Amino acid sequence: MKEPPISQADREFWSFRSLVRPAVPALQMGGVANPIDVYLEQRLRESGLVALEGADKVTLLRRVTFDLIGLPPTPEEIAAVLDDAAPEAYERVVDRLLASPGYGERWGEHWLDLARFAETDGFEFDAVRPNAWRYRDWVIEALNSDLPFDRFVQQQIAGDELWPDDPQAAVATGFLLCGPDMPDINDQDERRHTILNELAGTVGSVFLGLSVGCAQCHDHKIDPISQPDFYRLRAFFDRGDLFKDHPIATPDERTAHEVARKATAPLEKELKQLDDAARKRLREQNPDLQPTAADLKGALTEDERTRRDELATELSRLPKVPELPHGRVFRNGAERTSVVAIRGDFKRPGPEVQPAFLRIVDSRRLGSQSDLDSDRGRNRREKEEKVGLEAQPTTGRPTRSDLARWLTRPDHPLVPRVMANRLWQFHFGEGLCRSPSDFGFGGSEPTHPELLDWLASELANDGGSLKRLHRLIVTSAAYQRAARPGSDAAARTR
Repeated sequence: MKEPPISQADREFWSFRSLVRPAVPALQMGGVANPIDVYLEQRLRESGLVALEGADKVTLLRRVTFDLIGLPPTPEEIAAVLDDAAPEAYERVVDRLLASPGYGERWGEHWLDLARFAETDGFEFDAVRPNAWRYRDWVIEALNSDLPFDRFVQQQIAGDELWPDDPQAAVATGFLLCGPDMPDINDQDERRHTILNELAGTVGSVFLGLSVGCAQCHDHKIDPISQPDFYRLRAFFDRGDLFKDHPIATPDERTAHEVARKATAPLEKELKQLDDAARKRLREQNPDLQPTAADLKGALTEDERTRRDELATELSRLPKVPELPHGRVFRNGAERTSVVAIRGDFKRPGPEVQPAFLRIVDSRRLGSQSDLDSDRGRNRREKEEKVGLEAQPTTGRPTRSDLARWLTRPDHPLVPRVMANRLWQFHFGEGLCRSPSDFGFGGSEPTHPELLDWLASELANDGGSLKRLHRLIVTSAAYQRAARPGSDAAARTR
């Protein structure tokens, strides 16, 4: 299957360039300025504009409280702010809100919307997902504990592979299974195909900020993403055992379960043998009989009844076997062959593919050199170009762990930019890039590209702290300004 070539001009598009931390402009601003304000002040001066004054205390308190925990400030909190004249009073408010459990709940809501989280299937009978809440709670706890950004991404893509002994890392993979499901349809192959397509498209839009799902039936009409690109990305997830909840017990929980089970198993086995013997006698007399517990006990001999009572008493004295917790988590199942679906039709399998990163971002394919007919020539050309991220060496079929590590490389051009832009969007109502899930050719270019790259590099360095980035944003003078643009400024910035 022939794929459209990727040009050097494609790779030099703003969002596909490797992330490089820009230097903060050297401006005379007086005092220690927040780098965000330095970037914005430079643009204001270039445009001949003057920043507005700061918002009043109550307005700012309401703004930051709604933004960080999703609730209004209490009357007591308003009174405390009005009475506090200390220069660091606002920073103390910010720190209190970031430490509040409400922070994870509010910002978890934003993330769960992106993850398409729901506690029902979202199709016809809309069945309840009894264990979906575990992923919701994981998101809230991850945000409240300020889980490093790289771990936040990695655990949702491959927590079960990278941290196999950590049940909570497995719970994080619930991200991959948040989408709608249609368990009632007759064709389970269609069900699987639909779920995997939706999953791959969501990974593309949420983490990469690209409409990857537009390439499931044909090459992308705007972005340099081919149909095989889509199915190579989807192939990372093709092994998924998608249609059931899986155990997520800790080693201690598994040990306790096994100890209790070993203690009760011999007694339960002997009880079953007595009941089976009684059931056999009754059915020899009446094959149509559906015996009750009383019928079974009545069919036993006196010695058997005595022994059964002893067994029941012994069982009642033993600790109950604890149930192992289950979760809606992603687990690998049997190996599967990954193919391109011709015109997106799961009944028309095309060429075989191996898991691989998007060509536009990665200069070398991760996977077999013979995925598609055109691969050998393309791979040779790309190795000569030496542009984009290069895949880490791997043995055997690439896994979700490879994908997770690739997504969290510090120089990844998309992931940190996309996430930093989302934080800015939820604080200011509009991202520095106005198309937060489309960083491709059809999206908007950033209004302040250097500022976006600086924020993204803050997130990418040393794993990244989301709370630290929140604090940088909400303590900036830009965030604290009044929301009353003058007529002259408004006209000049339209």
